[in-house]
This record gives sequence, structure tokens and C-alpha cells, in this order.
Amino acid sequence: MRTRWLMQLAVLIGLTFALADLRAGEGEKTKTDGKKPYTRAGLMGLQAGTEPSRKVVLRFRPDSAGAAESAPFMSDQKIEREASGHLRVTFKTNALFQLRRELMRWAAEVEVLEPAELRNEIKASVKEMFALYK
Repeated sequence: MRTRWLMQLAVLIGLTFALADLRAGEGEKTKTDGKKPYTRAGLMGLQAGTEPSRKVVLRFRPDSAGAAESAPFMSDQKIEREASGHLRVTFKTNALFQLRRELMRWAAEVEVLEPAELRNEIKASVKEMFALYK
């Protein structure tokens, strides 16, 4: 029961971030180059500005592995199937702030293994949402 409730909470978190994107004018373009500071071509190509890229390692549950595999984060990402059925996805990006929002939409279907900074940000967001719905 608690697991189901936490999954529903995580979905709400994803919706919250989606609404925040709309309110912030995510669809608007900047005057300089016609692009936002980050770009997202479909589900691939998540990059931002000139900051150095960071290694990201994600682990998707077996039930969501197919969906995760068909929606790549980066064109050069590495995919590894674990014996357990989990899908491990590794890539580099410098847009951790946007990636966090993307990952929150996956709810409990994905675990961030690296970087620790991103894992801790997601953990803090889930705790904050949990406190709202106690």
C-alpha cells in the first residue's frame, strides 16, 4: 500500500514540474540564438550552455526497461541489460537541472546511481512532496 502511494506521489511530482515548465515559458525562445539555454531534441540531446558534462548512470526497473530503451536521453548513451532485467543507462550531460525534471516523471521506475548530487536533489524533492501529502 505504501509503495503504491509513493509511486502516485512521484507521478504528482512529475506533473508539478511539468506545470512549472509551462508557467516558466519553457516553449519560449531566447533572443540570442533562438534556443533555450538547454536543448532537448525529442527525447535526445539534453545539453545546456558551456558547463562541463557530468557522467549520469540511471537504473530502470525491468517493467519499464523497454520504455526507457525506446526513449533515449542522449544519442551516444550506453545501454546495459542486467541479469535481473533492470536497464542501466549511462551518458554525459551538463543539464542536470532539466534532467532532474525528466527523471521525476519516471517516478519510482528509475533510480539515479550517479552523480550523487542529482540523486540527492531527487531525494530532497521526494521528501518535500511527501511532507505536503502526509
